[in-house]
Amino acid sequence: MSRGSYRVVVPLVFAVSMVTVCPPHAEADLVACQRKIVKGALKFVQTKAKTLAKCEETIVKGKLVGPCPDPKAATKIARAASSLAASIDKACGGTDKVCGGNRTDEYTPADLGWPVTCPNVLHGACTNTISDCGGIATCIACVGETAVDQAVGLIYDDLALPSSGAVRSCQLAIGKAAVKFHATKTKALQKCWEANLLG
Repeated sequence: MSRGSYRVVVPLVFAVSMVTVCPPHAEADLVACQRKIVKGALKFVQTKAKTLAKCEETIVKGKLVGPCPDPKAATKIARAASSLAASIDKACGGTDKVCGGNRTDEYTPADLGWPVTCPNVLHGACTNTISDCGGIATCIACVGETAVDQAVGLIYDDLALPSSGAVRSCQLAIGKAAVKFHATKTKALQKCWEANLLG
C-alpha cells in the first residue's frame, strides 16, 4: 500500500498518512479497532492544538512569558497521549487488551492497513517501528505533536509582541479562527472516515 493511501487529519493545511479504508464487510472487531484509531488520533490532535493555542494566547495577552507548552499545557498533552494509547490498547490489543502483550486475537499492523515504519510528517522525526498496535499509538502521537507544533508555530511564532488594542484583538482572533477551523474539519473528516470503514 502506498504511503499516500493512509490519512488522518491534522491541523490546518497538514494532512498525514494514518489509516486505510476497510472493505465494506470486514470483521466487526477489526472495523471497531480501526474506528478507535481514527477517533483517538483526531481527539489527540484536537486536544494538543487547543491546549497549545490556549498557551500561546496567554503570551499574546501578556500573561505568560513562554515558551509553550508551559508545564500545565505539557501535562495535559501528556495525558492525552496516554489516553490515546489506552484507547487503542482496549480496542485493538486482543484478549488481554494490551498491544504487544498476549497476541491472541490481536490484529497485526498489516491487518489494520499500517506500514512497518511510521510514515512521518514533513520536518518530523516520527520513524518508529510499528510491530503492534502500540507502535501505531506512538506514531500517531509523534506525528500529531509535530504537525500541531508546525501549525501553531505558523500562527504565533512571528507575531510582533507585546501588542495591545486592535492589534492584539486581531492576533487573538486569527488564532481562535484557525483552531475552530481545525476542529470543524477534523470532526467532518472523522465522520467521513467512519463511513468508509463501515462501507
